[in-house]
Formats: sequence, structure tokens, C-alpha cells
Amino acid sequence: RTVACKNCRATIPLLKTRWLCKKNAKRVLLAMEPNSDKTGVMFGVQKEVPIVGANGAARREHDKRIGAGTMSRTGVQCPCCPTIMTMEDIRLESRAGRLAMAMTAVVVDGREGKEYRLPTELELCCAVDAEREVPKVFADIPFGLPTEPTPKAGVGASRAFSVDLYGIDQWNKLFTPRQLVALGTLTRSVRELTQKGASAECAESWIMHAIPYLALAIDRVANRGSVLCIWNMPAEKIEQTFSRFALPILWDFAEANCLGDASGGFLGEIEWVSAVLEHVASATRLIPTPQVLCQSAIGLDRANMDVVVTDPPYYDAIPYSDLMDFFYIWLRRSLSGQSP
Repeated sequence: RTVACKNCRATIPLLKTRWLCKKNAKRVLLAMEPNSDKTGVMFGVQKEVPIVGANGAARREHDKRIGAGTMSRTGVQCPCCPTIMTMEDIRLESRAGRLAMAMTAVVVDGREGKEYRLPTELELCCAVDAEREVPKVFADIPFGLPTEPTPKAGVGASRAFSVDLYGIDQWNKLFTPRQLVALGTLTRSVRELTQKGASAECAESWIMHAIPYLALAIDRVANRGSVLCIWNMPAEKIEQTFSRFALPILWDFAEANCLGDASGGFLGEIEWVSAVLEHVASATRLIPTPQVLCQSAIGLDRANMDVVVTDPPYYDAIPYSDLMDFFYIWLRRSLSGQSP
């Protein structure tokens, strides 16, 4: 994410760290310096960053210093002037819709693993052009663009929704335009399977049962395809949105390629859903039919029990249902009207 400096109006990248990869044998750093006219910054990719320091503590301190981003707990410092914008400044700019995004680096598969480079002009243009495609993609999808409101931030369990404090008050704002185009296109394609299956004379029951599982795969793509996905440096992969039971604000995030083979790809998510189906189908063939008893837990006959498992009373510690709307907004668009 980026914000305009309140003093010199330069574009400030909101970076928590500039490390792209930090392993003993592989150290890659995002270089950054002000451009010639001090209106923003120029990025570069520094490979094979040397290890400096006589001991572990000295090396960690050196890495922390050279990899420091622009963000801290108090706010962000402009790289073009000494001005510091506080977190309250950033919240005000965000709620006013004045935060933007800038692509910093691209990760690709190479001969010896992941490789890092600057984005090409075409990649930068594609990210911008996607915004024009969003209305077209959602024009024929039930309920259209996911403009349903996100939960309000507050006290107790509502602390989980800090994105609301930064003006992210609709679910679609948790995704970049390119991510919305990808998810909308996948949703539309899955919905079209009903007509395509009928024309191919597929069994109606087969189509009706297949589409919900494809909808779950779309949900998995969304989970690794939002602006709340971080880049896992040691593992060199994208982490999911829900690393914990919350929707916190992130300043620098990673964007997956939903057509690729890496984490967040649609075909990979279909494989995960298929693996679960195979496991569940195998397990249910071997277990006895469960007996459901609607009665008081106080008077249970414990003679035939080996173990009692209880769910802790979370009360409002974790807002499960509000968090799961992240997935529901896509399920209702994929499955609406698809079955009786």
C-alpha cells in the first residue's frame, strides 16, 4: 500500500520489511531509494546479500537495520523528506479512500527455486487495467460485486476487524481489482457448468453435486487471494488470509497467480478438495451409523462412553460467524439458484 506524504506529497510505500527472502544460503532484499524528482521511490532487487556480524546477535541487528521498511509502530517515515505520518494520519487517509497500491517485486519459478525480479511494464499495466474489467465480470453474477458490509470494529471479539478502522467497510475492498476479476471469472465459469453439462448430456445429479465442491475450491482461492495474505520468507510462499481468527490490516501483502501451480492456484485447490472428499468417503465406509440423542448432558449414561469431548465456551472471544462471511459471500454467488 502507499500513501501521499502530508508534507512533500511524495508517494510513500507502506513497507514493514524489505526482505524478500532470508535464509542462510539465499538472501534477497528489496532495494529502495528516492527517485530523482523526490515524488516517490525507485525499487531494485538485491541478490546474495552478504551476512555481516561476528555473532548471531550482531547479524540479526545488521539484518534488521538493512531490511527495515518505512513502517513502525508509531507510523511511517517519508523516504523523500524527514516527515513522519502517524497511524492516525494513515487511518484518516485510508478512510478517505486515498491509500493506493504499488507493485514492488515479482516472484517466479526458476531453475534453482524461486527467483525475484522487478515487475515489467506489461505487468504494471495489467494490474491497473484489471480495474476496468471488474464491473463487466460481475454483471451477470447473482448479487454482483461483493459490496456487503464487513463487521464493525469495536471491543471484545470485534477487535478482530481492524480493517474497518481503515475504511475497508465492504468485502470487495479486501481484494485487489485483479483478484476480483479472477474470483468473478472463476465464479461465472462454475455457474456456466450447469448449462454446459446439460448440453453435453451429463447427468443432472452429477452436475448438481460437482458444483458445490468447485465452489469450495473458489473459497480456497479467495483465502489465498486477498490483500491480507503475507509472504512467508523462509518457506517462500503465500500464506492464507486466516493465519489467525481475525481480519487485521496489512500494509505489504502478496498476490497469488490463481492460474499457477503455486499456493493459491485454482487447480491446486481442486486437488485439496478432492483429497478431502476421498478421505471422508473412505472414513465413512468404515464407521458405524451414529446415534443422535437429544437429551440433557447431566443425565447421560456414561457406562458406554470412553471419552467426553467438549467445546470451550468462547462466548464472544472469537467471532466465528462474522469471520466466515468472508467465504459465504463467494458461496452465495457461486451456488445461488443452482439447485432446488
